[in-house]
Amino acid sequence: RRDTRRAQENVDGWSGDVLTRITTGRSDQEEMDTLEGRLYHTATVVPLSRHVLDRLRNLIDRHAFRTSGILLSTDVIKDLKLWLTLLTKAARGISLNLVTVRRPTRVCWSDACPFGIGGYSTSGRAWRVQIPATSSLFGHSGVNNLLEFLGMVINVWLECEDAKDKHECILALGDNTSAIGWLFSSSKFPASSPAHKAHLLAARQLATLLLHENHCLAS
Repeated sequence: RRDTRRAQENVDGWSGDVLTRITTGRSDQEEMDTLEGRLYHTATVVPLSRHVLDRLRNLIDRHAFRTSGILLSTDVIKDLKLWLTLLTKAARGISLNLVTVRRPTRVCWSDACPFGIGGYSTSGRAWRVQIPATSSLFGHSGVNNLLEFLGMVINVWLECEDAKDKHECILALGDNTSAIGWLFSSSKFPASSPAHKAHLLAARQLATLLLHENHCLAS
């Protein structure tokens, strides 16, 4: 009982720190270092939090003064808001079925090209999205990686809708290694890319969806 009370006190304290950063829109190096260390422990039991942890870690400059100020971007603020949900989820408890390495219970495939996206699963569902010829994205090779990632996110979303059991382990397959990596951590996506905002939106939706539905991704 003491351990449960202590864990709740930690979550309340950490959530308070996150909320302070959201409210003020700033931090200093020491505060961010402390907060990142605390949230790292949460990432152990909520693997999807890696989508929103590395961007906080990248704000830390080991060569700067500990009191040096950090102005938090809009994207970082959105990450911190998701962290409030992640901390609440961790406090309520995480099933070991969502943390341990398991055999996939649902499998899906997707693919994309500059003209559209499509996918299907072993359950028999198939889907396709065609990009209209009037769209500025039609035939644009620069967005293909993003489309590959979106295809995987859509497949996972549909698998969550079709799932009848709790704690499904979803294996999303594709032929784009970058997109596969982004399913688990999106922090390496180049911020200079025109697709950056869309990519972060899809990554946050993926994390939120799996948290809400209590399913996980197969490694």
